[in-house]
Amino acid sequence: MQHRRELSPGLNRSLLALGLWTVFIWTSRVRNILADDALAGWSLTWRLGAAIGFMAAGILVLVGRFGRLSWAGTLAGVLGAVGALWWLVRGIGTLFGDFGVGFIVVHTVLAVVSITLGYLVVRELGWLRSLAAGRADRYDRSRYG
Repeated sequence: MQHRRELSPGLNRSLLALGLWTVFIWTSRVRNILADDALAGWSLTWRLGAAIGFMAAGILVLVGRFGRLSWAGTLAGVLGAVGALWWLVRGIGTLFGDFGVGFIVVHTVLAVVSITLGYLVVRELGWLRSLAAGRADRYDRSRYG
C-alpha cells in the first residue's frame, strides 16, 4: 500500500513544473539523439541512457505527484539536484565550447530553467534549511516526501 499525503501548494506547483519540463526537454533530446546518424556505439548508448533516465524520472515525479505518493517529493528533490548539476556542467561546456550563438542561447535557457526548477523543489522540501542548519540527513519530512 502506497502512503499518500497532501502537497503544500508550493511543492505541488514545483513538482508539476519540474516533471513536465523534464519530460518535455528530455523527450526532445531522445528525438535528437535518434536522428543523429553520426552517433553510434558508446557515444549513442550513454547519451540515450542519460536522456531516458531523466525522462523516466520526470514521468515518475508526475505519477507520484498526481497520486500524492509519499516518495514523489524525495524523487523530485533528487531529480532537481542532479538535473541542476547536469545543467551546470553542460552549461559551462556550452559557453566555452565551439558552438553557434543559437545553440548557446537555447542551451543556456534550458540550463537556467532546469536549475531554477530544481532549486524550487529542493527549497519547498526544506532541504536547504536542513543543510543550513547542519542537518542534511533530516530535512522537513512533514512537508512532503
